[in-house]
Amino acid sequence: MNAFYATWNAFSDKEKPSDSFIGFIAEKVCKEFLEQFTDVKFPDYYSISEYILAVYETKKQTFIIIIDEYDCLVRECVAE
Repeated sequence: MNAFYATWNAFSDKEKPSDSFIGFIAEKVCKEFLEQFTDVKFPDYYSISEYILAVYETKKQTFIIIIDEYDCLVRECVAE
């Protein structure tokens, strides 16, 4: 089984544009997929669901995505 681990509090405020935080997360996750699964052909655009499907179709293996510190998304956005 493959595992993908992401900790959201590792993304600094300096890196994330406040108007497109979801797009920022998608880009970071997809870039991580590109690094981890070099033998998989991915679309030219960032789509987490398309990247997951591409990995599954190529490898025929299940994998999990672990999102650590997801509550930081809420903590950081409360002031906004």
